[in-house]
Parts: sequence; C-alpha cells; structure tokens
Amino acid sequence: MKKSIWNIARAFCLVAFLAPALWAGQTWYGASGYSFAPDGFVEQGPNYGGFFAGEFVRYDRMRLYPKYLGLRWTGLSSRLEITLSNTYAFVGDDGYTPASKRTLLFPVIPGVKWSVEDQDRTYVRWGLAAGLMFPYGAYCATTVRGKLPILQPELSVGLGYNGKTTYGLTGGRLQLADLQGKPLPLAFIADAGWAGYMERLGAVREAFFSLGSEVNMGRNILFSATYRRDPRLYEGFLSGNALIGQNQSGRWSLKLDYRFDGVKHVEGGQK
Repeated sequence: MKKSIWNIARAFCLVAFLAPALWAGQTWYGASGYSFAPDGFVEQGPNYGGFFAGEFVRYDRMRLYPKYLGLRWTGLSSRLEITLSNTYAFVGDDGYTPASKRTLLFPVIPGVKWSVEDQDRTYVRWGLAAGLMFPYGAYCATTVRGKLPILQPELSVGLGYNGKTTYGLTGGRLQLADLQGKPLPLAFIADAGWAGYMERLGAVREAFFSLGSEVNMGRNILFSATYRRDPRLYEGFLSGNALIGQNQSGRWSLKLDYRFDGVKHVEGGQK
C-alpha cells in the first residue's frame, strides 16, 4: 500500500514539473486572477474553461464535490472575457457564509472583463483591465509581471464599486522559473481586500487576506489550495457576546481549474 502511494506521488510530481504552460485560473467569483481578487489580464490560450471547488473543513470532511462552479469564455483576440459563477459573496449580511446560488448545477452569476491594455516585453508584462462582477461591482485592475530567471514576481492592485460599497483589492503571484526564465508549474499566490460603506465612513463591510499555492498539472489543468482569513470584526455580526459567521480563525479551500479549445473543424469532419 505504501509503495503504491509513493508511486502515485512520484507520478504526480513528474506530471507537474513537465507541465509546459503558465496560465492563471479563475477567482471564486468568476474573473481570471488570484483566489478572490481579479488581475489586469485577460488570460490568453484556450477560449473555454471553468473550475470546481470545495471547502477543506477537516480531513474527514474534504468537500470535493462541485459545491462551487465556474465557467469562462474568452474571445476577440483575448480581449474579452465572459464568466459565470455560482459564488457571489463570501461575506453576506449574516457573516462569513460562502454563498452560492444555482439552478440545478449550473452557475448563474455573470461577469465580464475587458483588457484595456496588455504590453508584453522581454522582461516584463503589464496589463490593465476593467469589468463587472459580484460582489465588487464595476472594477478596474492593473498588473505588472516580471519575467526573470528563478523567480517571476507579479503584483496587482484594483478598485471596485457596487453602488453602496467601495472595494480596495490587491494580489500577487510568485512564479518559480528555471535559469533560462521558463516558468515552472509551481507558484505561490496571495490576495487581500478591504470594503467600506460610502454612507458610513469607518464601518468595515469586508476585510480579508488569503494565501495559497498553485500547481500546473499540464497545459489545461491547474490545482490550487487557498487559506482565507477575515481578521476584522464586521459591523452587525454580533449576537450578544457571540460572533456570527466571523472567519477569524481562517479556512482552507481546494479548487481545480480547467480549460480547453472547444470543437475544432478539420477536413473530413469535426475533431
């Protein structure tokens, strides 16, 4: 039994470190980026994708069934991204309760993202994107990515406004690379956000940070594990002396992103 587990682990590592492509998955809310914060790029490559995700509550309650789902389509030369997700908020009126709405198993929360600018140079790539998504509303984000040997850092900042709440967002990725600057399939990600009410200055609607890692399992499969914590006390979540739904101790989640090219028309039929 131990030998079989060891062989599976070695096969997993071999597949991971032979992965040829670098790409970013979707946020839980749909747009491409980090775990929760969108970045300033529209992902290039296959036009179709999505994700399956679940909370890692305990070892005996590893929720890997598709509780959270997302879909993605990109087009217009990778300038436009349209997404669907059944996750519309991690903080609701009753506290930290990751909320999902769905009709059967189909995501129903739409989002759109437009690449305003994307410049890819020899040692750096930077981009600016704007869009609409829950819960951030109208948002814009800019990203700078270094393309260096060994380590390739990336940093994003963004703002969002949904009509009553203003969001400040930031995210980053530290991508490992070989000595020639070719990205390796292992990366570390982090993002954070703060939200306040426009009509009540100082009241915290949402404040979080998350840390995680990504393993590229090939050209079209990306596995990630993320730890999120909401350290600030949110207004309205006190019931007597007990906190309702406050994620002050932190929670882990697991996500599997995928992408594909769709149906190709070739001579003699479809492929």
